[in-house]
Amino acid sequence: MAILLMRHGPTELNHPSLEKDRIRGWKNVPLSTEGHQIAAKLADKAKGYPLHDLHSSDLSRAADTAHAVSKTTGLKVALHHALRPWDLGKLAGQPTKKVLPIIKHLVEHPDMKAPGGESFSDFMKRLIPKIAPMLADDKLHGVVTHVRDIHAIEALIAGKGTLDKATMDRLPSVDPGGMAFADESRFEPLSHE
Repeated sequence: MAILLMRHGPTELNHPSLEKDRIRGWKNVPLSTEGHQIAAKLADKAKGYPLHDLHSSDLSRAADTAHAVSKTTGLKVALHHALRPWDLGKLAGQPTKKVLPIIKHLVEHPDMKAPGGESFSDFMKRLIPKIAPMLADDKLHGVVTHVRDIHAIEALIAGKGTLDKATMDRLPSVDPGGMAFADESRFEPLSHE
């Protein structure tokens, strides 16, 4: 009935400043040295939760973070293509600040494809069927994924099963290496402390 959402650790393209942060999308950007350290800290925190299973995006930054969690929890990682972030195609690698207005436009026009990527509708058709059953059973699922997936899950919960697109405009609610608890009624970022 709940998901412990974990965002992958930082990469060389993640930066606290939107001026320097870059869209990662489907680029298979590995964790940075700091990213591996933060993934290990995340793994230590995750072992305090009674996780039933552990799922992850198949991109290396998420998979490596999930493998760190696997080591501390003893759970086997199930890698899923469906948990990848939104495929923003040619927007990947570009400055996040420059691309955010384009992303907002694509969310407002959900059938429009990102240049060289997928539409927001296609992203949701891929993600929601993987997440919805985890929100509907009586287990706590661990999911290591990406910021846009976390935004979408938050929007799904805010809309009580349909997407509340206004939540997609929010800045990242979970920092790289951070966690959030989600169930059918709420989304709650968890402290880094």
